[in-house]
Amino acid sequence: MEFSILFVDDEIDLSELIKMKFRQQIKAGELNFTFALNGLEALDYLKNNPAVDIMITDINMPGMDGITLLGEVQKYYPHIKSIVVSAYGDMKNIRSSMNLGAFDFLTKPFNFGDFEITLSKTLEAVQTQRENIKILHEKENSLQKALEEQKQLTRAYEKFIPREFLELLKKKSILEIELGDHIQKEMTILFSDIRGFTTLSESISIEENFKFLNSYLSHMVPIVKKNNGFVDKYIGDSIMALFANQADDALQAANDMLEILSNYNQGRSRAGYHNIKIGIGINTGELMLGTLGDTGRMESTVISDAVNLSSRIEQLTKVYDLSLLISNETFLELSNPHLHALRIIDYVQVKGKSSPVLIYEVFDKDEPHMRDKKLAAKRRFENALLLYQTKEYADALKQFKECLAIHPNDRTTQIYIERCEYWLQFKSEHPFAKSQ
Repeated sequence: MEFSILFVDDEIDLSELIKMKFRQQIKAGELNFTFALNGLEALDYLKNNPAVDIMITDINMPGMDGITLLGEVQKYYPHIKSIVVSAYGDMKNIRSSMNLGAFDFLTKPFNFGDFEITLSKTLEAVQTQRENIKILHEKENSLQKALEEQKQLTRAYEKFIPREFLELLKKKSILEIELGDHIQKEMTILFSDIRGFTTLSESISIEENFKFLNSYLSHMVPIVKKNNGFVDKYIGDSIMALFANQADDALQAANDMLEILSNYNQGRSRAGYHNIKIGIGINTGELMLGTLGDTGRMESTVISDAVNLSSRIEQLTKVYDLSLLISNETFLELSNPHLHALRIIDYVQVKGKSSPVLIYEVFDKDEPHMRDKKLAAKRRFENALLLYQTKEYADALKQFKECLAIHPNDRTTQIYIERCEYWLQFKSEHPFAKSQ
């Protein structure tokens, strides 16, 4: 192992003596001496060769004295062990040198016996320093590796427990999560579901099912994140997402999902697959978010009537053959509802609710010609709906038929026409529409 030594002294002959004295160590590659005539020359050398182990410097030199040099070396190269050479009995300079961090000192006239002893002791200190630095680096590398593994573990856990979930519980790490942690908060819940997935899945293999679902979800989940939400869970082909900030984020996510679905279906068509349809239900309300289970196995979850209602609303998209329904609670939380294409669809009695729920269709992402027809018939449709709710079936039927003339393919209008005809035929009390 080679040690690099910088010898700073204005006595030129001394360098030749040093080379002669340590010629065997130099030849063996154990010691490498470099000589400078003054402090300025030494600093210039150190700028390009900072890996010097030991500096031996005289004090009295032209240009820059050894005391000043020692101060600069300690400032910029603190790893260097310095030996100061001073006249015998010059205790003032020796004390100044030691105060500046000199490792040891030698006296003049130069004694090679003392020099060898002092140099040997300094080399041992350098070797110990190297070993300590190596141990420190190994510990740092080990710590860095452990930190990186912890980061990777945290990122892995985030795939199962969302980072946003931790933030809502005011936890910095998954390691802080405890059973029973919870928070009550108003949030907007989005449920989405693939129409006819059971039939679709029966026509393909299990492996193809997984590939299809992962392909589909890889398009939808980033949209949720982009709009400040996070996926709470996957339920088969269904997505349950939560939005903590505002209902507008959830509605924007739903619209984006419908838009990306159109592009996704184009790709499926090119590949020879059938297009898919999805239904989305959105509701806003208080929920309890936290951890359930036991100490050996727990999971994040949300509990709330608002969550159940969101799921029920999503199911109603099947009844009315629509893509996107929202509750009145979500409608009231929208910043600018007038900027959206929407219409009242029904007051419905959903499972688990004692009172009927007002739901709206949002059709921002319908095909332009379909959207225009719905907008053209909107006022007449909502007037007909009011007549239907007040049991004026004949007048409601007339206006629903006028709506159908404007938009012949509107399945919702067709449903109401069928209902009106039913109640006009049987003239019985009409219950609220039942969810399926």
